[in-house]
Amino acid sequence: MSKNTSFVLTALFTLSILSSCRKVYDYIHDHPDGHESLCRVMKMSVRTSYSANLYTFSYNAKGDPISILDSGRIGTFGNDDQYFRYDRFGRLSDYVGTFIGQTNDVIFWHKYAYARPNFITDTTLFYIGDVTKPSPNAADAVNGYSIHAYTLDAYGRIAGIYDANGNLVQSNPDRYYDDKVNVYRTSKVWQFVYQNYSRNNLLPRSPGNPYPRLPDPVYNDFGLPLQLPNSFERTMGLFGENNIDPTIDITYACALSNGPINY
Repeated sequence: MSKNTSFVLTALFTLSILSSCRKVYDYIHDHPDGHESLCRVMKMSVRTSYSANLYTFSYNAKGDPISILDSGRIGTFGNDDQYFRYDRFGRLSDYVGTFIGQTNDVIFWHKYAYARPNFITDTTLFYIGDVTKPSPNAADAVNGYSIHAYTLDAYGRIAGIYDANGNLVQSNPDRYYDDKVNVYRTSKVWQFVYQNYSRNNLLPRSPGNPYPRLPDPVYNDFGLPLQLPNSFERTMGLFGENNIDPTIDITYACALSNGPINY
């Protein structure tokens, strides 16, 4: 292969990648209530007071998440492994949390049922059992269970109060929304189980003296966060995991060079 041919192929490949990036970015920008699974989350690192945790995310052939597992397997304080199952129609049927590395120690087990369009029931079992076994009956929940029901609005979100920017209204003065793409918008499963359909990411404000200033967030070319600020005084959880590290680091399947995107 000549050098010229190699250069042309490289250029075409680069243009193809940039075009795909632009299409995904345009979709996310033009559909404030939509999601884009191309940029699915692959890893997230957090640190608890006992250990450092690097979480790996796995997906099925349809691109839906099936697990969030702590690849370090160090310590269990405050965090857990998470599992997701689907029914024959591809709808989320089970969401389960276990102690890290211990599939036989279930902490919570959500069972979802779809009584009618836009109406979902959630039976939450506080059940110490085995995640590899069939979904338990509520009567088997040794620590009890609760039942909730969710009505979805016209955008497929759990009904709530959203502001003009499409973010859940929040009154905590120590929190604010950025103007970039909420990490949960990479999957409708994330939006549902963590009940966060906001368009943007909720961040902590710097606590001020005598505490150090929080670092600025870092985003990729799609406007998704690569690093989110955090502080011990105003700790922020993500994907149901605790975190006291100064930053939360996230890796995506679509991770490209950092870019100054004005979302």
